Amino acid sequence: MTDVLLRPIEDRGNLEVNCEKLNSGNFIAFAAANRWLRSVVYIPNPRSHDDLMYYHFKNFTYGPLQLKGCDRKGLEAIAHNHEYPIALEPEVPFKRIPADEFQDLEVFSFAALCQSPGFTPEASDRLIPVIMEYIQPI
Repeated sequence: MTDVLLRPIEDRGNLEVNCEKLNSGNFIAFAAANRWLRSVVYIPNPRSHDDLMYYHFKNFTYGPLQLKGCDRKGLEAIAHNHEYPIALEPEVPFKRIPADEFQDLEVFSFAALCQSPGFTPEASDRLIPVIMEYIQPI
């Protein structure tokens, strides 16, 4: 919000600059900041807590993603529900679907499979080869 979104769009995807800050917790926001996403379908781990950043959603409530670029004062103002000038990014449709309700017949362009030792049991690792049968690595 205070760094990548303040850059011209053609400079945002520079991984040499952003690689140290890019991680499994923010790569979707980074992709949205680069305008690489047409939509997002999010299927959370049923045992995890809600870890979505409401700052990244339109009107700060779950619905479409709409990233906001601002300086540090703006970020502080947003955190305290104060008005502050911000630069709004284009909206990205966002669906949050509980894992036990997920069914989709759409063709997806990309899928991300994350192995998260801090969030998933080691026993789930044996599912990785099964899931990879449905994903073509790029």
